[in-house]
Amino acid sequence: MLVSRNLISKFLNINDKEDEELIKILTSMGVEVNGIKNLTNTSGEALVIGEITEISKMTGSDHLNLCTVYDGSEYYNIICGAPNARKGIKVILAKVGSVLGNIKINAREMFGHKSNGMLCSLVELGIDENLLSKKEASGIHEVQGDIKLGEDAVKALSLDDKILDIEIASNRPDLMGVLGLARYLNLKVDEKFNEIEDFNFKEEGNLKDLLGLEVNSNKVKYYLLKGVKDIKLAESPYEIKSYL
Repeated sequence: MLVSRNLISKFLNINDKEDEELIKILTSMGVEVNGIKNLTNTSGEALVIGEITEISKMTGSDHLNLCTVYDGSEYYNIICGAPNARKGIKVILAKVGSVLGNIKINAREMFGHKSNGMLCSLVELGIDENLLSKKEASGIHEVQGDIKLGEDAVKALSLDDKILDIEIASNRPDLMGVLGLARYLNLKVDEKFNEIEDFNFKEEGNLKDLLGLEVNSNKVKYYLLKGVKDIKLAESPYEIKSYL
């Protein structure tokens, strides 16, 4: 099971625990940890939120665009071949000097135009392609929400995280979720546990009448059934998607 360290911290403060100490605690509690790694492969402080303010096709290329990208203080010319690059979207801008894995971003010239950086997909930041939708994996990341231009992209998008690879024994289904794992860890980490806020549902009507339910056995001592209606299907908030 892959678990976000940041998500565990939502329930239990483990910020003062180094990775090795955290692994040691879990191991002593019978939880096997195969490893821990950074969510992204980025380094440096030149990865920021930008916005494409202008875009035009590049003469001599059938897929490259010349984008003007604004980071809240400066404009940058960036050459980009992503199919979803378009005016008005917020993007992850890797300025000159950024490091993605073992690649350092430098200024380069193509078709007579200079590119002063790179617009990034999450794959280029080191996130496993298998964890992303086909659309997300094939183009640059489109930043959603009210994130300000110029902010550190890794922090603003909750990508400054580490992922624990944990082996859960078949007889411990209570640990097959972050909430249960954090609650179990609380036995050794003496910090206040932050419970999930209760959901308050307004109860109305009789579900038995609605479904025409009948229990035709005197062996059933207790039967409980609840229904939920008026559910709206919508895109999950970015914070939830980032943990998944």
